[in-house]
Amino acid sequence: MPAEAKTTTNRKEIQQWVEERGGNPAKVKGTEILRIDYPGYSGEDTL
Repeated sequence: MPAEAKTTTNRKEIQQWVEERGGNPAKVKGTEILRIDYPGYSGEDTL
């Protein structure tokens, strides 16, 4: 089955999608950039 793409700005929908995949919001040190941190991926020292 092909992957499905969807665009949204709905905060609750994004939060649910991220949490279902084990992600957590994280701010990049020294910036105002918000990203999603997933356990086991690089970037731990910069978040």
